[in-house]
Amino acid sequence: MRTTYAVEFYAPPPRDAADGLADGLATMADDARRGGADVAYLGCVSLPEDEVQFHLFEATSSELLGRLLALTGLNPERIMPAATTGFGPPPG
Repeated sequence: MRTTYAVEFYAPPPRDAADGLADGLATMADDARRGGADVAYLGCVSLPEDEVQFHLFEATSSELLGRLLALTGLNPERIMPAATTGFGPPPG
C-alpha cells in the first residue's frame, strides 16, 4: 500500500530551478518504477518567499523514497507523511 509523502527542500529562486528539480524528481520516480519500485511523483508546491519546496510522492515507505533520493545525490530536509485534498485534474 502506498502512502503520500512530502519531501522538503530549501531552494532559493529562480522559478526555473524549482521546475528543473521537479522534472528531475519525476524522472527519478519513473525510472525507479520501471525498475520495480512502487513509487510515483505527484508534483510540487513551491513557497518562493520562504525558499522552500514540498515535492509530493506516493511510495510504499519513506525509507524507499529516502534511498531513491540518496542515489541521486539529493539530501532533502525532511520526508514526512502528507495528506492531500483537491489535487487532480480540474473539473470539466
